[in-house]
Amino acid sequence: MNAPRSRVLDSVIDLLDAHGITMDELQSRLAGRGGVGVTLGEFLDDELAKLTFNTRRTYATSLQRLADGAGPHCECDCAQCSDTTDGCDCECRKCRTSKVLLEPLRDVPLTSVTFRQLEAAVIIARRVAHKRGTQENRRRAARGRAAKAVHGKGAAETAVNAYRWLFLRARLVGHIHSDPAVDLKIPRRSDTRRRALAPNEFEPFFDAVAGGGDDPELDTLLCWFHAETGARREGGVGLTCGTLHDERQMIRLSEKFELERDQPVSAELISALRAHAIERGGPRCDPTSPSYDLESPVFWYRARGGQPCRPLTGRRYDTLFQRVQATLPWADQVAFTAHGLRHTAGTLVERLAGTQVARRFLGHADRTVTDTYTDASEAEVAAAVARLTGRPHPLVPAPGAPSVIPTQQLEERSGPT
Repeated sequence: MNAPRSRVLDSVIDLLDAHGITMDELQSRLAGRGGVGVTLGEFLDDELAKLTFNTRRTYATSLQRLADGAGPHCECDCAQCSDTTDGCDCECRKCRTSKVLLEPLRDVPLTSVTFRQLEAAVIIARRVAHKRGTQENRRRAARGRAAKAVHGKGAAETAVNAYRWLFLRARLVGHIHSDPAVDLKIPRRSDTRRRALAPNEFEPFFDAVAGGGDDPELDTLLCWFHAETGARREGGVGLTCGTLHDERQMIRLSEKFELERDQPVSAELISALRAHAIERGGPRCDPTSPSYDLESPVFWYRARGGQPCRPLTGRRYDTLFQRVQATLPWADQVAFTAHGLRHTAGTLVERLAGTQVARRFLGHADRTVTDTYTDASEAEVAAAVARLTGRPHPLVPAPGAPSVIPTQQLEERSGPT
């Protein structure tokens, strides 16, 4: 590049800086000379379709809010403000000075979306979650239930992750050169009240699971499955008959990010799962039947009202653990859910066999170089599960210690009633 041309470009850059004009704004104006660039709405509709179902469901609210606009939303906790999540029209001093408005961005070119607009969307996500949590806590208090955290940090983190994903995609395909989402900050997570089950809580927990509800057999088997495998919730919903390996005493779990792993289990659990599937799912779940379908679900709802059994959905977890929390005050205090059973299983395995075995048992993906060198083997995980359940496993000798999980009682409770 010759010297005069270089000086002209330097002058242009200085002029842009002096007036606070970004490169994306300049690019947008230049693109406008030949027609409007790709809008946020057009790009969003195309990219959402490429996500997995669970990720799309997680990000959808934050992304649609960005397209449709929201607010104004304030940070006030007064009764009038906390009773609405559609926008605040209160005129108290705190409201007037804290309202945040997000204009609809659906028809705005991607190159024109700014950091401040994304920041406003994150603030609104947090405030809406806070108000909804406040409403829910008032209802819980009326029923004598413990209050839940209402800080809204989880909603803000989800919004940040959604916007980072969207604009990273836009940059990678060449629609923008500068990413307005890259500097969004994720709120620091609060200390969680959630914890593992204490030894003296196993019996009352499973008593509560089996002692109520309209399908104690399903609920007990489901909790047994999670307590022994440490599986995530989607591991239960997505469990299929073809993933049960009886001779090897292994279950293939398909969970987060569609990653799969083989998990050692007791023969009693596999037998109970197989029997439940055959009883409710019929020949399609029976390996000896010509109608056997490897993709048939393992967990099924009980038949009712003349209707056949239906495959388990995630909704069962919600109703099950809402009932447990309503029954056990300590479970209500820590908001105990299926993830608490995963937490419990991981904690027990770590105490029995160490961190590396627990990491493999839980299927955690984060790895360091040291993790690669010291990764636990399948046999080590099987040994930990054998000690956990007090039952033998083909990969290890018979355990000599009593079980931590009450396998025999669970086997009795999860069978047909």
